[in-house]
Amino acid sequence: MGKGSYGSQLSEDEGYDVHTSTTTDYQRTKTGICNKSFVVMSIATILMVLILIAVVVLGLLSAFDQVSLENLSQDDDDFFNKVRVSAIKQHLVKLEETAKLYGNTRAAGTQGYNESVAYVKDQLKATNYIVTEQYFTVESYKELEPSVFKQLTPIAYTFALNSNFEGLTYQGSGDLTSTLVKAANVGCDAADFAGLTAGKIVVIARGACSFYDKVQNAITNAGAIGVLIYNYAEQTGAFAGTLGDSVTIPVFGITYSVASELIAGGNHSITETTAAFDLPQVSVSMFSSTTIDVAYTTNLIADPPEGSADSIIVQGSHLDSVTKGPGINDNGSGSSTNLEIALQFFEQGIKPKNKVRFAWWGAEELGLKGSAYYVNSLTPEAKAQIALNLNYDMLGSPNFVRGVLNGSQAAEPIRTASATITSLYQEFFEDNDLAYKMNEFTGRSDYGSFLDASIPAGGLQTGAEVVKTEAERALFGGLAGASFDPCYHQACDTVENINFYALNDMAHAAAYVLEKLATQSDLADFLNSKK
Repeated sequence: MGKGSYGSQLSEDEGYDVHTSTTTDYQRTKTGICNKSFVVMSIATILMVLILIAVVVLGLLSAFDQVSLENLSQDDDDFFNKVRVSAIKQHLVKLEETAKLYGNTRAAGTQGYNESVAYVKDQLKATNYIVTEQYFTVESYKELEPSVFKQLTPIAYTFALNSNFEGLTYQGSGDLTSTLVKAANVGCDAADFAGLTAGKIVVIARGACSFYDKVQNAITNAGAIGVLIYNYAEQTGAFAGTLGDSVTIPVFGITYSVASELIAGGNHSITETTAAFDLPQVSVSMFSSTTIDVAYTTNLIADPPEGSADSIIVQGSHLDSVTKGPGINDNGSGSSTNLEIALQFFEQGIKPKNKVRFAWWGAEELGLKGSAYYVNSLTPEAKAQIALNLNYDMLGSPNFVRGVLNGSQAAEPIRTASATITSLYQEFFEDNDLAYKMNEFTGRSDYGSFLDASIPAGGLQTGAEVVKTEAERALFGGLAGASFDPCYHQACDTVENINFYALNDMAHAAAYVLEKLATQSDLADFLNSKK
């Protein structure tokens, strides 16, 4: 989704939400004669049916009536049980209705996003919170025409948009034809482009650094006129993400299989990674037509009046969606949970010793723009007052895992505090006999902006495009071999896509951790001394 601003902490190249489609790509026949269209259509059709079945089966709770959802919460005095998944569902329904009114999107810079902000503000009128909007500008990317990708030699083939390849957000326009060259390793260093013929389309492996850095390296060190970034071997689909900042050349995300076949056409193997090489036998064409305008968008911030202003807990979630859908799991689920916790924090009369700041970030899908703007706007004194960040992004994935961000992987000097936050989520799940797994601390959502500023962080997630393993299926149920969220970054990310059992558990864990941290008498000591 954007430029890897998290630096050395960023262990995944994209840094942010990146879409991997689940439809397969073409396969070459043994004779070299193409029967690819049949393979693509038949396998893609089968997989699409399986995906639809998965969405229906795994999201059945979305059809439950309100009473069924109410029963997911226990009627006791614990604060977390006051956060009702039935109320969260009402917020989700409203967000989806809003998207439908404005082109089925709530992307930053659109009216759908503006109305989503207005809805949250309206709900917060029931509290005594000080609510402010923080405006900022973003580059608004738009595709004027669908991207086109073709192989010309040694065989001719037109690749399928969305299944074989995707255009990356912030790519430039171009209509070009060229032979290919292949970067060594993953294209994160200048040496990875040594010896390549300049002025070609460069093929680069996904991983280790941001998409933006790969592209800039290709332009600077190989004079690239276009870039093809191929997916991981274990993920069968193409992917769409954001470069985070605009570039001047076309950039496509392609499947591992497409890359493998292209490289094989030049008598090389995709497993040859230690040296760069030219592929003069393989020519392709790339077409993209894009434009970038400047748009205004906003963060929404709500401050309860109680608690020490020298010790602030920022609990945030991004409110924007991608342009391709309403974004109800990503990230209506996190932002609606954040909203309901904020409402119940007031309703239940929680008296925090530490100030809590509820935030709904804009333009996360464009590369963590809103949270980065917030953090970068803080004075040194204001930044020092931020004790920690809690981040909730995708809490209702239909084929879910209960993922806890692993704060023990944070860099010093915030490792101990981040690990303490992690331990509170673990405490909740273990006390309630709920399975969970530790997720990599990559900075792939808005908490990355806080990590950049050496502010401790933690959070929860139920999974995006990654495929569930057999071991994860044994722990959490669902379907092994299917994505955690088959509708990730797609139009089908609606209320019907939500697993309300998972959302209920994650919302309760989030509420439990917030109350625990907010009521600590000496939060700094608690964070840095807890083992």
